[in-house]
Amino acid sequence: MKRIKFCELVEREGEKIAVSEWTEIPQDLIDIFAEVTGDRNLVHLNNKSARVAGFDRTIAHGYLLISLIPKILEQHISLPTSGTIINRDIKWTFRNPVLSNDSIRLRVVVQNARVRRGITIVTLGINMEVLSTGKIAGEGFATYIYTTKKTKQ
Repeated sequence: MKRIKFCELVEREGEKIAVSEWTEIPQDLIDIFAEVTGDRNLVHLNNKSARVAGFDRTIAHGYLLISLIPKILEQHISLPTSGTIINRDIKWTFRNPVLSNDSIRLRVVVQNARVRRGITIVTLGINMEVLSTGKIAGEGFATYIYTTKKTKQ
């Protein structure tokens, strides 16, 4: 699969640019995220507690799923090796849970892209789909800024 260069996204405004490969969300990843963040809600860590809450098994943290977006996007977007990419904004709505050991994939559209004063600003529309149910786990927009200008220190 050929990856799109980040700077080429400006030419692809309005286009669907990617449907990612499936990415599994194993329980050990959920456990590590709980440890790192301190979010030890038992719905994420204990199947019995998850069942009491109405789920078949533990569910992934929503912020864990959001944190995987850049990694998954790199399957399709080639990031520059120089300059700086900044996550400017993310707007996200959670729709359905992702159970442990299930998989997700992203569908990505270039919502808006422009270059202003040498700075590239790209907003991607993203849907996160769950393999086992076909439902949308979440959807929203992520805006990235790329610049080769040196920042003042």
